[in-house]
Amino acid sequence: HRSVPAASIDQQSRHSRQASIFDLVEGVASIEPSLPTVPVWSTTEILENEKATLGFYLSGHPLQIHAEALRLFSTIPLKEASAAGDGTPLMLCGRVSNVKPYNDRRGGEMAFITLEDFSSSIEGVVFADTFAAHREFLKVDNVVVLIGRLSAREDETAKIIVERVLALETAWSELPRLMRLVFDGKHVDKTIASRVSQMLRTNAGSCVVHFGVRDSGLPALDFYSKSLKVRPNPELVQKLQEMLGAENVRLEVAMPQLRGREKSNGRNGLRPATI
Repeated sequence: HRSVPAASIDQQSRHSRQASIFDLVEGVASIEPSLPTVPVWSTTEILENEKATLGFYLSGHPLQIHAEALRLFSTIPLKEASAAGDGTPLMLCGRVSNVKPYNDRRGGEMAFITLEDFSSSIEGVVFADTFAAHREFLKVDNVVVLIGRLSAREDETAKIIVERVLALETAWSELPRLMRLVFDGKHVDKTIASRVSQMLRTNAGSCVVHFGVRDSGLPALDFYSKSLKVRPNPELVQKLQEMLGAENVRLEVAMPQLRGREKSNGRNGLRPATI
């Protein structure tokens, strides 16, 4: 491919109908610039270079493919977390955008981190024992789930004191406790029901499955499966949504219990999310 400047000059010359000195000499070939062959950028590379050059993402956002996980594995939107109140248990999902290791008074290595989503961010403090246990996940650009408590003292910026860090794959395996599937009796036939059953069996796990049947001309039917337990994952959820409708696939997650306090204030129990 010829460069943009070269092509522009060639076009301008034709429009002006002006001859160059090389047009007077027969046998002189047109010289075009030699450009290196470079690989096509991946979507991730395009976004990274947009951010590095412009200071913001232009064509998309690297978290878009994880949008469902950000909603599902956050007990509160990131932009609202700072106002949750000192000591509030939190579970937040987002991208690690900064990690600053720091030696504490005992010489142990801890870290100050930044977690961000599409429009907000929050600082996190990871003490030495937690950092030692989870440092492999706390790397820039990793999407993780932070579990801890909010520290919101009047004279300091609100931050989360991190007790546990989950990789996204681990979060999908451990946090969902209940999957609710609703069938529209007027539009779901035995073939679809059979396909759903097969998909659930293929993704066997520990998450309880609840079925509901609606709009069939009969009283609503609700029951828990005695034989099926599932391992939710993004691919399975997407296929179920395509077959049953997004509004008919719900996951309920349980925030792991935090250390030191027995009471959960209602925040550590099952929390429904439509994804």
